Amino acid sequence: MPSAPSSPIQPSSESAHAELARTKRKLASVEAKLAQATGKKRKHVSNINLGRGLSRLVSLFDSLSALVDEADRRFAVQRGDIEEEEEVDEIVSRERDRCFASYILLLRTVPRVKDLIEDSEQEDELTDLLDKLQHGANEARRDDLRRILGELPQWLNEDFTPERAFSLKNRRDRGLQNAVTGRLLCPISYNWDDTAVRTSIRNGTISIADDFYLACFYPRATGNVADVEARFLRSKLLVKAYCAIFTSPSSADAFEEESEEGPARKRRRVDAQKKITKSTVADLIGMEGKVTPRTIAHAAVMLAFNLTNCEHWRPSYNGFSYHSLYNFIIDFFEDVHDPITRRKVDQLLVWWNLQVFPDHVATVSDSQKSNDKLKRQRAQRAAASNVAANPSS
Repeated sequence: MPSAPSSPIQPSSESAHAELARTKRKLASVEAKLAQATGKKRKHVSNINLGRGLSRLVSLFDSLSALVDEADRRFAVQRGDIEEEEEVDEIVSRERDRCFASYILLLRTVPRVKDLIEDSEQEDELTDLLDKLQHGANEARRDDLRRILGELPQWLNEDFTPERAFSLKNRRDRGLQNAVTGRLLCPISYNWDDTAVRTSIRNGTISIADDFYLACFYPRATGNVADVEARFLRSKLLVKAYCAIFTSPSSADAFEEESEEGPARKRRRVDAQKKITKSTVADLIGMEGKVTPRTIAHAAVMLAFNLTNCEHWRPSYNGFSYHSLYNFIIDFFEDVHDPITRRKVDQLLVWWNLQVFPDHVATVSDSQKSNDKLKRQRAQRAAASNVAANPSS
């Protein structure tokens, strides 16, 4: 009688544990590779998103590689590798200073750039990082142009009641040929109400290419030719454009009719049930409740360009350079050499902070006045105590 078939061999407990261990190792390896791939993707997106703040905070026009090149040139001069030119044109010198200041801001905003620059073996990674950052910066510029393209018509239609409402979709009905936008693009040194002047500006007989004191930057589109700095960069349109970009489009609606000193904020109703859940651009790029000269220059370019009838972004249009306008406003704040002017531009920045970030909690540096007052009072009390303790001295 044939024997019964033998039962299958049962694995020992040791072999079972070994198989389980191998399976776990394979699973761990797959998870590690997946995590690495996912991490790289996140890093890629993060660098592009990080770059979105650079066109707003650092430089709207200069490429990031140009900033690094200028820093390299300066450091090469310091090391003695190359000689500094004996005579440098003032315009070139200022351009280099502005570029290097942008480089410093770049390092503050993205410290990783500094780490890669200092490591000569990381040149490829530096190039890749700068490319990603530049891509994000270009995307942000396009987004800001589109945002003001759509918001500006509403502001113009409300405040200037044009004969024909402005389109929200394109700029074709704007520019010097339009009575409203033409007035806003006209420098304050010319009388737009003068028919002959208006015609000459429109046909190019009068060039306004290098005059950046545009009416759109002044309250009520009116400035003082004898004092062009008075109320410059205080217009409601400019503040609304800034808020639409850096805080939110809805925050741009918080301003009432403007006086000669600038726009006034509406009195807000407090809604205890409403909570802010979405971060603003200012939050995302780390502005910490402070308006900067370069962000004002950024908003000014976005406003001035969107007042024109140019259909696509260009650094210059009809002979007017937006790059030069941007540099001019930066220099208005940064290229200052006397204490009186410094005090004036600082006061202008304080005014801007109150308009854009009225609820921002004061920082430690902002509380210097209170700290100084406290120190004086304690010093006086200590001095009085010493006198009382030593009446004969």
